[in-house]
Amino acid sequence: MIGLLSLTDIPLILSTRLLASISFFSFIPVCTSKKSCNATTISSNGVFPALSPKPFIVANILGNHSKEVFSISDFRCLNKKGQKPVSFVKVKFKNREAEAKATGDGGFDSFMNALSKISKTLKFEIAKLEDYKVRIPQTGRSDAIVETTIEWEFEGRRFRTSAIDTDQLTAAIKATEKMINLINTPSNSIGNLS
Repeated sequence: MIGLLSLTDIPLILSTRLLASISFFSFIPVCTSKKSCNATTISSNGVFPALSPKPFIVANILGNHSKEVFSISDFRCLNKKGQKPVSFVKVKFKNREAEAKATGDGGFDSFMNALSKISKTLKFEIAKLEDYKVRIPQTGRSDAIVETTIEWEFEGRRFRTSAIDTDQLTAAIKATEKMINLINTPSNSIGNLS
């Protein structure tokens, strides 16, 4: 079970996120109690230390508060053994709605294929996916919180969006929604995110 966040957790989480933005390596707090916490470097081979879910939750709450012009109203992804996944996606962009259905090599691919169809109708940009990472705090349970971080490329610039959820696909979709808002809102800038 995830404990409640206390005000003493916020400075640790903010300093951890600041360190992560400075270097290629990410610094993640490894907390087993409020009294013991240290930073561990994630190696470039993708080996992750034990993670507390608290930084994920606070970072998601304190994350990007930019003006949203795009939202995902509804989505469904259906998987059936022996068949390609199919996604049904409904979005709203600048007060216009559209929906599409598409298949793909996986749930997220089918979602992105449906989103691509909608982008042609509603005329919004989608960045190119460069990397996709999932982190799960080691809780020993199947109901863990998942953080999905996606690295994108748009107009020669690379940037990342992250989101959390109890479902990996939903976290990826939330991160994608953030990306679309970043690149389709004139007042937003991706320059500080790379």
